[in-house]
Amino acid sequence: MDLFAVMAIVLVLAAAAAYANDRFLKLPSAIGVMLAAAGFSLVLLLLDAMGALDDTWAVEMIRGIDFKEVVFKGLLCFLLFAATMQTDSDLLTRARWPILYLSTVGVALSALICGTLMWWIINALGVPLPWIAAMVFGALIAPTDPVAITSIMRRSSVRPEVKSPIIGESMFNDAAAIVLFYLVANLSVTDASFSATNVALMFLWQLVGGVALGAMLGWLGQYVLSTTADSSVSVLITIGLVFGGSAIADTIHVSGPTAMVVGGLIVAARRGLDSADRSHPVVNFWSVIDVALNAVLFVLIGLELLLVVFKWPYFFGGLIMIPVVVLARYLSLFLPWLSLKRQTGLPHSTLLLMTWIGLRGGVSIALALTISPKADFREGFIVMTFVVVIFSLFVQGFTLPSMVDHDKRQMRRHEART
Repeated sequence: MDLFAVMAIVLVLAAAAAYANDRFLKLPSAIGVMLAAAGFSLVLLLLDAMGALDDTWAVEMIRGIDFKEVVFKGLLCFLLFAATMQTDSDLLTRARWPILYLSTVGVALSALICGTLMWWIINALGVPLPWIAAMVFGALIAPTDPVAITSIMRRSSVRPEVKSPIIGESMFNDAAAIVLFYLVANLSVTDASFSATNVALMFLWQLVGGVALGAMLGWLGQYVLSTTADSSVSVLITIGLVFGGSAIADTIHVSGPTAMVVGGLIVAARRGLDSADRSHPVVNFWSVIDVALNAVLFVLIGLELLLVVFKWPYFFGGLIMIPVVVLARYLSLFLPWLSLKRQTGLPHSTLLLMTWIGLRGGVSIALALTISPKADFREGFIVMTFVVVIFSLFVQGFTLPSMVDHDKRQMRRHEART
């Protein structure tokens, strides 16, 4: 199947899924579109099992899509740039220290706790699993997903002091997650060794390099935009920034998503787009792109189910890992919450809310699909990742409003006591 046919099928399915969600389901786009796409995949699998339809064409189409390349070098960069056009940069600036902790130390700590608990539980059940292999799963499931979080956050009434660090964390945590994942993934299938210095340099190059590239792109973009009053030209300039910036980031091996976030925030803040009227042509264009590519991404996630080698032990392993993943995030947030509690008196409900908001999505699935075929745990980890992601999007996403309301009640009680 040629590239044009694949693009046509994916875009038609994305449009159909988005319409079905808007017309009937009325769910946050991340949840509704993935639900529709997953339903389509399950129908294909059912018809194929019944002999009523051969789904080979769909399987071959999805197998021909490099999910990691599509996510990290394409969709994620565009989606994060689009998100910055709709995000208050002042709020992110005020939350810079929590964001820095959550997107670096928080990710590493969550991965370590999750991987270690997984290793202990799986081996206790009689299934031999090396600690370094368990750390692969911990690393791929640790990063929160920026697309899912920004999609759901826009429809929620989460307090700004909670929303800002969570959104910022999801935008910046890919650098730490990718470095950690590839480190443990390589160690799990080879005899290669990495020194602490090498790991630190890899991380700094990914993160600091991405920030530096994004700053240069942002300042260049805002300067060029200041010299034109044509809205069509302005839109075209921002498209060029994302395409060109993503290509440069890939060439010099720095974090493209981080570069797009930094560049987008500078352009939006310097041009007044982040606080401008939503009818501004540039903001309006990227709002449409955001909706469209959101639908495409979650359709691809739903279609990836066609490639999953389903086995009951893998499924039950995923169910076991759900509370482990949630607990690991809770523990990684506990120390900073404890510090803030002493200063501001934040209730425990805020810690629970920040834990529950940590949704997983396309980033974790993309990392899982890049595990080496030489790893005997690859198929199991892919299924387990899908189970955790589906739980995260549907269960955590659906119940988030209740958690938000509970946190607000606790905050009112706290304020009344003080």
